[in-house]
Amino acid sequence: MIAGPIKFVLLQGVGENSQITRFIQKYGAGPQHIAIEVEDCETACQELENQGLEFNTNIIKGPQLTQRFSKRCENSGVMLEFIERKENSEGFSEQNVSDLFKQLEQGDNF
Repeated sequence: MIAGPIKFVLLQGVGENSQITRFIQKYGAGPQHIAIEVEDCETACQELENQGLEFNTNIIKGPQLTQRFSKRCENSGVMLEFIERKENSEGFSEQNVSDLFKQLEQGDNF
C-alpha cells in the first residue's frame, strides 16, 4: 500500500515457525520495522553504532540498494532499517531479502 511518500508492506506468517508468525506471537500485530532512507548507509550506521545503537544485521548490499537493520526494541518489537537506494530504484532484490532473513535467523532475531 502507498499513502503519499509512505509505503506499507503487509505480511502474513506462512507457518508456525515463520519469522512473521513468531513476531506476531511475541509482539502482536503491528509494524515490524520502519525504514529510513539515507544517502550513505555504511557511514550513517557506523555513526549510529558509535553512539550506541545496536544492529541485528551486517550491511546487506544488493545491486540497487544497501541496507542494515537495528536491534529490535524489546517493548514494541520495531527495528529501524537504514536504506540507501541507487537512483530510480524500487523494490528489493531476492538476494537482499534472502541475506536479511539468513542474518536474522542466525541470531534468532525474527
